[in-house]
Amino acid sequence: MPAWLFEPPSASTPLSTTSSNVGSQSSSRNGSQPPDMHGLSTERPNPATENIDMLSTLEMCQLINAEDALIAAAVAKITPTISEVVDAIVERIGRGGRLLYMGAGASGQYVFWPFSLFS
Repeated sequence: MPAWLFEPPSASTPLSTTSSNVGSQSSSRNGSQPPDMHGLSTERPNPATENIDMLSTLEMCQLINAEDALIAAAVAKITPTISEVVDAIVERIGRGGRLLYMGAGASGQYVFWPFSLFS
């Protein structure tokens, strides 16, 4: 399990990660510089969808579906890590800890929705 998950860096420690699909994060914890997102695979154009606007509606739907199918395979590779993280979160919540669940844009809406059910 990644050590950074439960041991946040001090205010003077730059954010970084050793994951091969994530670029180095050069920002400091105080927000003086934004993190470098160019190394993140989620922040690059997808060559498979480069010309999606030139496709028919059916071809667009098929392409999006094919790209979505890649997600399950990627998640399957890391299910042991996901399991460890979930177990650690449950254990810490059981000791009075908390989970900070946040997002912006569409992910922010996903964050809000489950909690709106309790109000």
